[in-house]
Amino acid sequence: MDSKGFIPRKVKRVINGDTFDLCVDIYGLRRIRIADMNAPEIGDRGYHSAAMNLRELIEGEKVLIQPKNRDRFGYLVADIIINNMDVKKHLKLT
Repeated sequence: MDSKGFIPRKVKRVINGDTFDLCVDIYGLRRIRIADMNAPEIGDRGYHSAAMNLRELIEGEKVLIQPKNRDRFGYLVADIIINNMDVKKHLKLT
């Protein structure tokens, strides 16, 4: 996969099946939502499974992000790549 326009960052922690925090610098984190995904929220059916799948795939790993826009909470919405694999496509297959 072409990584043009993508920014490398390390994932600090997974929040749910489509949201996670990135290390942006020594001063803080940035919350990211995976573009075009809608995973169950905390307390919803399927939350634990969705969060675990994303956690196993990206937590603590270096990913490439391509920012798209911001959501209503101000989180950055982005496409995410890990090891030349589109995270969204991979999660939809699992």
